[in-house]
Amino acid sequence: MKLAAILNELLCPLGFKRTNMSWLRHKNGLLTRVSFYADRFGGPGYLDVALTISELRIDKQRPGDWEAMNRIYSLIASGPQIDTLMKKDLSDDEARRLRYVLASEAIPLLEQLEHPIQVAKIVKTGNWLERNQFMERLDKLIAEASGNGRSVS
Repeated sequence: MKLAAILNELLCPLGFKRTNMSWLRHKNGLLTRVSFYADRFGGPGYLDVALTISELRIDKQRPGDWEAMNRIYSLIASGPQIDTLMKKDLSDDEARRLRYVLASEAIPLLEQLEHPIQVAKIVKTGNWLERNQFMERLDKLIAEASGNGRSVS
């Protein structure tokens, strides 16, 4: 089974749209990208998640769009299991195990990343690569949403 089929099956119900080997979601002023990268040196490859703040939906990944990034398997408890299964062709057993780990570990994380307040908590406590004053921009987004009476939990 192809990795992309599993990712598509799990990410599309969360509002992600596939573009090549990335999946994008725009919600609550946050643009989130989940990407699969094959390892250039023959390793299993990896999944990462990237965030930016955007008033508009961006339908294509562009360098410089992403302000906070991390590897999914470094953010979740079962990440090392995902790391060993990140390859393009999976056996039925590997596909079943990957689907389970993603559904039980990565999907709950991605659900939390829909909400600016949760994003602020997660990025502050993790080992995220941040740039372009992401946290300041995120705090401003939270304040604006609170001032407009919108829920940003």
